[in-house]
Amino acid sequence: MKVKKIFKKVCSFLCLLFFAILAIGLIGNVSSKFDSVYNLIKFKSYVIVSNSMQPTIDPGDVIFIKKTNINNLEVGDVVTFQKEGFIATHRIIEIQEDKIITQGDNNNLKHDPLDKSSIIGQYMFRVPKVGYFYSFVGSPIGIIVLSTIIAIIIIYEFCFVDNKKEEKEKYKKVS
Repeated sequence: MKVKKIFKKVCSFLCLLFFAILAIGLIGNVSSKFDSVYNLIKFKSYVIVSNSMQPTIDPGDVIFIKKTNINNLEVGDVVTFQKEGFIATHRIIEIQEDKIITQGDNNNLKHDPLDKSSIIGQYMFRVPKVGYFYSFVGSPIGIIVLSTIIAIIIIYEFCFVDNKKEEKEKYKKVS
């Protein structure tokens, strides 16, 4: 009986942790799409798709970046920037007056100088391999699967758990 209780508590904790990570990622994802949310909460999340920052950041990792004062950036900082319609995350290797030169840790060539205004934010941390999950959950099939799982859990909790309690109460009264 104790093993069941411990197992149930561990499962509950893991579910809570799972939903917390999902919520943080969702908030970060929303802030990535809406600048007003980014200005409010001061962080964004992105799923890394290339290997340009390996071994520091791997494909499939979710990175979190923070809004930062671009004048406080230093050589060696990892930043996310937008250039010619794409978003990338690389390390600063040189700072000029109003330009920044970046390079991926896994790249041999440095990039053309970027305007400091191209910087979206500074890298804070990563969550390894969670990006694959975020990408799936963000897809139409992922939304359907996740919604179905949540609906099943809710239906189970409301319909079957209460019935089991009622049956136990009836059994106690009969005994």
